[in-house]
Amino acid sequence: MMLRLGLAVILVVTLGFAAAPAWADTLFHETFDTNTANTATTLSTYSGWTVIGTTPVTVVNGVVQIEAQGDPFDLQGFALPSTFTGDLTIEVDLGTSTASGSYNVGLKIGDNNIVFHPGYTVTPGAFRVEGPGGFGGPGDNRDMGFVPAAGVLHHMTVNITAATGLIEIEVVDANDATNVYTTSITNSGYTDGAQIAFTTNGNSGFGYAQFDNIKVSGELAAVPEPGTLALLGVGLACILVLRRRRSAA
Repeated sequence: MMLRLGLAVILVVTLGFAAAPAWADTLFHETFDTNTANTATTLSTYSGWTVIGTTPVTVVNGVVQIEAQGDPFDLQGFALPSTFTGDLTIEVDLGTSTASGSYNVGLKIGDNNIVFHPGYTVTPGAFRVEGPGGFGGPGDNRDMGFVPAAGVLHHMTVNITAATGLIEIEVVDANDATNVYTTSITNSGYTDGAQIAFTTNGNSGFGYAQFDNIKVSGELAAVPEPGTLALLGVGLACILVLRRRRSAA
């Protein structure tokens, strides 16, 4: 009878290990609660961040502002202070201050720039992914199905499967959450630890690309839950009791 009980407990413990799920761990989170008046103050306040290009970067009312400028259209940006490996989920709120549609806003992830154009109506949003595996450029920007407004922050989520280079993208309209644009690319050359940055480029003097609430999450390996560990202890105890009884016999 004790033998059967011991085996039953061991079976439960084994199933507990097999069923223990993985979960996402927050690797980085910044909400930009401290305002800054100029680029130098921004860099001293947000230690480890770096500026891409020469554009001013400030934090106004808790929102990062990167001035739209570039002649020609030079990439401007603000890069996170850390790099991350493995499968990642990147979330950020982003938009532009004005609705001219003449400059874009997005994320730079390694060699890919994921951008759209608030206020652009000809091909609504004019979404594109520049770089390996991407799409866009003259005549190939994608219709988002809605015109993302300026003056509000839309929510972008990017899921990366590191082993395959699959990059899945979602943008939710700030003014109507039923407006959702999704797409994906595969960058077979994607490398763990790729730089992640806010990005913009376009005509000078039209306004600011804006960013807030950046969060990077990654998958951790499954570990046994406390209840599973307790069952393991019971199973081991049963095995010890059984061995003692056999020795006594």
